[in-house]
Parts: sequence; structure tokens; C-alpha cells
Amino acid sequence: MDFLKDFGITDEIIYRIEMANDRALVFSFICAKDKVCKNIEYFRSIGIEVIELLLIYRLELFLNDLDKIKSSFANYDIKTLVQLINEDINAVNLL
Repeated sequence: MDFLKDFGITDEIIYRIEMANDRALVFSFICAKDKVCKNIEYFRSIGIEVIELLLIYRLELFLNDLDKIKSSFANYDIKTLVQLINEDINAVNLL
């Protein structure tokens, strides 16, 4: 998961991702590197600040197609939803 370091994700966070998630999910995550990178870039572009927490506790979110994620956000006021997610990552369940 060294590709996460390009996004400023530390070794400690990578370790926590590996410990908090099933090995099969982590393997799928690694195999979907391009998709994951695009999703991280999108989340940053809309102002999500809790990407590390999402990586640890909601890793499966990053395996979705970017178009699917964008359309999910389009169903809401993006600014408001981003604020809710930044305050509590469980708000991502609205998607």
C-alpha cells in the first residue's frame, strides 16, 4: 500500500488500515490502486478532510467506481454532506 504515501498517508495509518480490515478486502483495495487513487483525489477535491478515518473504517468505499460516488454525492448538497462526513464519518452511510 505504498501508493498511499503519495497522498501523505503515514505508515501508522497503513498499519491501522491493515489491522482494521479483512485481508481479502485489503487485497482487493491494493488491486484496485487506480480506482482508489481517483477516489481519494475526488474526496480531497470536494473537501473531505477525514480520508484517513474513511480508509481505516470504511475501506470498501474506495472500491466503488468514481462515477458511482459522484452520482451518489450529486443526490445531496455536496457542501453539506462533506461537512457532515468531516464531523462524523458515519454520515457516509447516507450515500
